[in-house]
Amino acid sequence: MTFSPLPCCKDLPPEVYRERVGKMAVEIEEDAAAARKRRGVEPFGAAKILAQDPWTRPERVWLHAQTELNLDSLFDAPDIVLR
Repeated sequence: MTFSPLPCCKDLPPEVYRERVGKMAVEIEEDAAAARKRRGVEPFGAAKILAQDPWTRPERVWLHAQTELNLDSLFDAPDIVLR
């Protein structure tokens, strides 16, 4: 998989880009932790995730997709990769 710099950062030197992306990741993690605290929920944790059947479609989807067709394609992706 090839990752390309965000368009708004494509002209930055690599070390500056890495620093900005790192800060964004920290902000995202902090925002998510604050949201979980407000809602009174805990992350699933490794044990719960590993206990799930990887081929079962979840009852509740925590993804955004533009259409139901796009969402279905996300669940079909493992089949495409394994072919």
